[in-house]
Amino acid sequence: MKVVISVSWIALLLVLFASPAVAGEVGKKIFEEYECVGCHMVSAYGMSVVQMEEEEDDDWGDEEDVIEPPDLSDVGLKRDAPFMANYLRKRVDIEGRKHKKRFKGSKEELKQLVLWLTTLRKKPISNQNQE
Repeated sequence: MKVVISVSWIALLLVLFASPAVAGEVGKKIFEEYECVGCHMVSAYGMSVVQMEEEEDDDWGDEEDVIEPPDLSDVGLKRDAPFMANYLRKRVDIEGRKHKKRFKGSKEELKQLVLWLTTLRKKPISNQNQE
């Protein structure tokens, strides 16, 4: 019993205090595989936006309505895991806007992605996404 409790505490501490490299290589790969890098940068961790082919299945409307996708370097300081998971499923909004694309991966992939996102806690490198 003590061993199980100790292992559980160690796992919890790793999740709470782990760096993105430790906690989320799987989540980072999912971020790239599902082309999140097509819109979002994570400048504090050296990830730039990568040009992807445009899909027309999800959009925000007219071009003047489109907002610049945020740098996610510090998203782990701003949002908790349940909110992020619901936002990526288009169940909640931020300032009246839902996420542009509904996450289409499995529940486990969403869990791993959100775990990684919660570890992103560095200030974005300024002016990298502004011209």
